[in-house]
Amino acid sequence: MSEFKNRLKEMRPAWETGKAEAEKVPPGIYTARVQDVKLTESSSGNLMIVREHLITDGEQSGMVVTDFITLSTEFGPRQVASWLSRLGLDVPDDPTELESLLAEIAEEAPTVSIRVKTSGDFQNVSVLRVLDG
Repeated sequence: MSEFKNRLKEMRPAWETGKAEAEKVPPGIYTARVQDVKLTESSSGNLMIVREHLITDGEQSGMVVTDFITLSTEFGPRQVASWLSRLGLDVPDDPTELESLLAEIAEEAPTVSIRVKTSGDFQNVSVLRVLDG
């Protein structure tokens, strides 16, 4: 056994915290490309949209910010409608059109200006404007 193994073992909680924090993008405004968007189900069975944004410039270039919009909350549909409008898309009247619309967004992969905010363990992304796409 290494002479450092016990000391390394003792630092496990700090290691987990540091590792989790290192994976987060600091709050701020970034240029990013929509890397993926999909409709899925949360562990509690709620429908949600998972969005991934790949930061394309600056110090955080290459990092991915993932956020979730839960559709079953009172704010979810409003958040989705606002996001689609900021992307320059028409908000569908029928929510069953969302799945195909999300696939189109993922395929197009527009470059956008985003604001990243942190709330507890969660990171939230707001699209400010489309830069191309």
